[in-house]
Amino acid sequence: FLKMPTKIKEGFEQAKVAFNSFVEGMNKVQKFGDMMDFLKSSIGNVVKVLGLLVVGKIILDLAPASIEVATNFENLERRIKFTSGSISEGAKNIAFLRSEAKRLNVDLSQTLESGSKFFQATKDTPIEGYQSRQIVSAVTQASAVYGLDLDKQQRTFTALEQMSGKTVVSQEELRQQLAEAIPNAAQIAANAYGTTTQSMNQLLATGRVLAEDFLPKFAQQLKAQTSSGVGDAVNSSVAITNKFNNSLIELQESIGKTLLPFRNFSLS
Repeated sequence: FLKMPTKIKEGFEQAKVAFNSFVEGMNKVQKFGDMMDFLKSSIGNVVKVLGLLVVGKIILDLAPASIEVATNFENLERRIKFTSGSISEGAKNIAFLRSEAKRLNVDLSQTLESGSKFFQATKDTPIEGYQSRQIVSAVTQASAVYGLDLDKQQRTFTALEQMSGKTVVSQEELRQQLAEAIPNAAQIAANAYGTTTQSMNQLLATGRVLAEDFLPKFAQQLKAQTSSGVGDAVNSSVAITNKFNNSLIELQESIGKTLLPFRNFSLS
């Protein structure tokens, strides 16, 4: 019985050692956790720095081409604004052309180029503005659906530009120019006027088919007759390639627009 205090004392000492060991272990765990947090934070910062270096390298590699792309787009958009008659109308035309390229997955640069030329040709004509945009939309859609190559697209716009510069539409312009570029153009024109191709030819021969009347009607009919083919057209291999290329060009344009002021300042 007299030995109990000693045993109790030894028990307390053992408990104290065990408690101190527990506390020391907790401290180690806490320190290890702090170290791990530090390492994770450091690794995160290193990754961010490396990421910035990689992005910086990519931007430097893209810089010359990006400046060239941005310069080309700047020239195109300046031309569109000038031929549109006003800054607000020019902004509408640019936004419209970009949206059409995105809607139809067609080449963005070519869409802006073709649109620019057509808007210039129709400036100060009865179809300037909204109707011109609708005609460009119809031709761009038809080009995508029919899979027209660049030559036929240009010939289509050239034929329409020539028509817009005249008062009346002739048989030659429809049958020998437009019909050679767009499949079934003569039938589309006849459908637009609710008649047959033979009657349409007779109507053209009278010289009473006004260009300002014909072009919007033809465009509306062309867009209607090609609308069912848009779904397949935008998912074709060519369209997917165009979509990828457009994304790359837009990236280059964005980088180029950022770098252009510095380039211009260094040259001034």
